[in-house]
Amino acid sequence: MNKKLIKFKLFLYILASTLLFSNVCLAAYVNHRKFNGEIQAGPLCYYLDYQERENSKVIDKDYGFLYGIHAKVEAKNRNFIFNVKSSIAYTDSATYEGSSSSGESLSFDSEKECIITLQADAGYNINIGIKITPYIGLGYRYWRRGEAKVVQADDGSYVWDYKEIYSWLYVAPGIRLSVPIKDHVSISLDAAYMFAIDPQVTAYFSEIDPSYSDVTLNLSPESAFYVNIPVRINITRRLLLHIEGIFRYWNMGRSNFYLGMYEPHSITKLYGINIGIGYKF
Repeated sequence: MNKKLIKFKLFLYILASTLLFSNVCLAAYVNHRKFNGEIQAGPLCYYLDYQERENSKVIDKDYGFLYGIHAKVEAKNRNFIFNVKSSIAYTDSATYEGSSSSGESLSFDSEKECIITLQADAGYNINIGIKITPYIGLGYRYWRRGEAKVVQADDGSYVWDYKEIYSWLYVAPGIRLSVPIKDHVSISLDAAYMFAIDPQVTAYFSEIDPSYSDVTLNLSPESAFYVNIPVRINITRRLLLHIEGIFRYWNMGRSNFYLGMYEPHSITKLYGINIGIGYKF
C-alpha cells in the first residue's frame, strides 16, 4: 500500500464518519424532544509494549511512553447513541531492541512512534439500574514506526533504521456497562473485540536509497480487543471531568513472503490513560 492509498483510505474514513455523524445530528434535531450531546478533549499517555516473535521467541521489541491528545463527540436521541472519537500519540524516544536487517545486534533509545486511532460507534442504551449499551464500532488504526536514519549497532558499526507504516480498518462489536457511584460520579467498563480488515505494513526502503523499492506485506490477524474503564465526574450541570484507563491488544500472525522478506508474528499492547474536560449540550 503506497502513501497515496493510505491517505486516500484515511480521507474516505473521515468523510464517511463526518457524513454519518451529520445525518444523526440532523435526525436528532428534527425529532429533538430528547436530543442531547457531549464534546470532550484532553491529553493522553500510552505505554507501548511491542514484540516480534519467531517460534515463541522474542526477536525484537519496541517499548516506551507516547504522549498525545484525544477528542470525542457524542450525540444521543432517546436511547440511541452515536459517537466519533479520535486520538494521536507520539514519541521520538522509544527504545528498540533487536537486530538490523543484516543481523547486527541493535538497540537504541530514539525510535520514532506515532499512533493514530479513529472510531465511530452506534449503540443503544438499556437502563436496568445499571446502564447497558451494546454497540458496533468502525475504526481505523495507523501506526508509524521508525524513520530512515543511521544508528549505531551494538558492535560499534553503523546501520540503517527505516520507517514502517501499519494501517487497517477494523470492526468492533462491543458493550459498555455504566454504574452510578454517587449523584455526580459514574464508572464504566467498555470492552470490544476488534476484527481487522485488510491489515498491511509498508516498509519505506526508498527513503534509505531511491533505487530501492518500498515493500508492502499483508498481515494475518489472529485476535484483538480493547478494555476501557472510564470515570465521569459531573462538575456542573454542563461541565464534566473524564478520566479513562485504557488497554489495547493486537495479535498479528506472520505475513506473506515477498522477495524473501516477511513480517514476523507480533503482539502489540498499549496501556494508557486519558483525561478530558467535557461539555454537555
